[in-house]
Amino acid sequence: TKLDMESSRLTAESLKYVTTSLSYNSTLEELNISKNDFGDEGAKSISLCGQLSSSIKKLITRDCNFTESGTKHLISMIKHKPNLVELNIGKSIIGIALAKELADALAANSTIRILNIEYCSIGAEGALEIGDALQYTTKLEILEMKGNAIKDKGAEAILKGVAKNRGLISLNLSLNDITSSSIQYLSGALSITYLQQPSTSQKIRLTKREQNSCKQF
Repeated sequence: TKLDMESSRLTAESLKYVTTSLSYNSTLEELNISKNDFGDEGAKSISLCGQLSSSIKKLITRDCNFTESGTKHLISMIKHKPNLVELNIGKSIIGIALAKELADALAANSTIRILNIEYCSIGAEGALEIGDALQYTTKLEILEMKGNAIKDKGAEAILKGVAKNRGLISLNLSLNDITSSSIQYLSGALSITYLQQPSTSQKIRLTKREQNSCKQF
């Protein structure tokens, strides 16, 4: 089952009632509470609920005004929630400090397949950590990293990780201040398919080549 509470004007206090009631629910598989301004206090409630609930596999908490403190709670679920398949924490603050924790969580996780970390202020240095983790993740298939200002240095680290990753099939690096020449060179050298939308060098999606063909997204 699915519960969609996006843009429901939830506060940190009202969210506690929601998450408490859901913590021991055995049928809810997807929870969307995006675009609610409950901040870091709400992130604590979400993390606790996610870890207690055995059924939630997909969690969307995009654009909920989380700072690094709140995002830290959500990243912990990647490590401690064994059945989590999809997590969307886009427009949360990760930055360089939390990128290492995220990388460690990804390396330890064996179930998550889709991760959305768009617009999370990761930067080039944070991308180095995530690129390293991509070498060891086994189940991650789709990684959305649009709008993180990783630039060419970060893109190189990410793509090196992708080249050694056997599971990832789609990576979105749009709006990251990456030069198209850099992406074309790196993707060709690492046997990764480079897809660029017309008229802009900033919309970039990469897919792994499989037996000399590419999957389209």
